[in-house]
Amino acid sequence: MEIIKKLRKEKNETQQMLADVIGVSLRSIQNYESGKVTIPIEKLKAIAEHYNVSVSDLFKDIIKESSPALDEEIERLANDCLKNWDKLILHPYFQTKVENLVVKRINLVLEERLIKAEKDNK
Repeated sequence: MEIIKKLRKEKNETQQMLADVIGVSLRSIQNYESGKVTIPIEKLKAIAEHYNVSVSDLFKDIIKESSPALDEEIERLANDCLKNWDKLILHPYFQTKVENLVVKRINLVLEERLIKAEKDNK
């Protein structure tokens, strides 16, 4: 998440400093900033608290990333996938990728629901 890197740099902190504050490894912070992993909710809360922002503020950049050109490309790729679905679904690489995307989407939905629940409880 680019926002974590931005917040960290605004405070003149290193990745290691942030890692120490929230109790994770340097590699975890690197993965969080690059978006390679789903950040556990307790770590999202710790990061938000450390930078004095809400958890939902950490997701604002992700929401802004959508654009008509990107949406068009996604639509084109989706149509290509549908045309070749019978062949694609049989390929082990594709099966793994689909499973990973489904898991990521489920995690994102769960994170969104947790954020909403937190807001509703305030």
